Amino acid sequence: MPGRNTNSADNVFMISLCVGLALLIVRVSGQCGYPPDYETAILKDEHQIQGPSDFLEGFKVTYTCRSGYVPVTGSPTITCTSSEWSHLTLVCDRRSCGSPGEILNGHFNTDEGVLFGDKAYAVCDEGYQLVGSGVRSCRAAGWDGAIPLCEIVKCPNPPEIVNGEITNAPQGTVMFGTVIIYKCNEGILVGNKELVCTKDGNYSSAPPACKDHKGCPSVPVENGFKTAGFGPDYNYGDFITFACNPGYILHGTDTVTCGINEIWEPELPTCQKASTTTTTTTTTTTGVPSTPSPGNVFNHYEHPSVPPLNLLIPLIIAGCRFTLQIGIVHAAMD
Repeated sequence: MPGRNTNSADNVFMISLCVGLALLIVRVSGQCGYPPDYETAILKDEHQIQGPSDFLEGFKVTYTCRSGYVPVTGSPTITCTSSEWSHLTLVCDRRSCGSPGEILNGHFNTDEGVLFGDKAYAVCDEGYQLVGSGVRSCRAAGWDGAIPLCEIVKCPNPPEIVNGEITNAPQGTVMFGTVIIYKCNEGILVGNKELVCTKDGNYSSAPPACKDHKGCPSVPVENGFKTAGFGPDYNYGDFITFACNPGYILHGTDTVTCGINEIWEPELPTCQKASTTTTTTTTTTTGVPSTPSPGNVFNHYEHPSVPPLNLLIPLIIAGCRFTLQIGIVHAAMD
């Protein structure tokens, strides 16, 4: 009947609607959100354009290590399970750039490391200076920049001096470590005769000068004599060594040098008479009992270590009469 057919159609519609709603509910409840971000890993490009509607129950996404990092262990894939993503086990470490290179007359300091993000610093040997950038950074593709140069340090031409000359005049550029030697054609050379080109690009000292010098006079030391430098002429830099006669003591420096100002340096020493001291000798005699003289009366005996006391004790022993004073014995025969 027509009414029955209408009811059947309605039933089919309701059943279909319920099934659709059920499927929709199941689908929404099994979806996952956007996959998480990681510090060292990133989603592959194909997942970058996908959205939550694609991340259904059981859906898998794959990660790759970020630029500058390399995979070490673990799986790069996670799965949507019960509306949650599984944990990523992929481990990515910083890539190594290896050696930053070799520098002629220098080296790279890699104390910071040679991994992604680290820097290497160029260090030149003593007497050499850096040309170019002294820093290289470890990037995803390796070390950036180029290996710098270490060039030898140069000094300006050495100055000339009046009344003198350079005995080894340089041929061309003066480089680190070069020694310049001066001499005087007139007078004496005052200052350092050798100048060295240092690591800083200058000379070790100012150039010397040539100065007129008449020498130093011959000098004696009273109550002394010369042991070296007998003269009689003394030029700049000559020296005399002195000693004193017996019974005299030298005060000051025993050696003096003819200085730049034509005087002896330091001051001349002096010889001063040695002081005499008188030594008094005390003789100590140990008391020894005197030998008794012949006769009936004996000399008294006095003990050296016992002071006499005024205590007299009369004694008669075997016909002998004794008078005892503490510390002294007087004896006589009856």
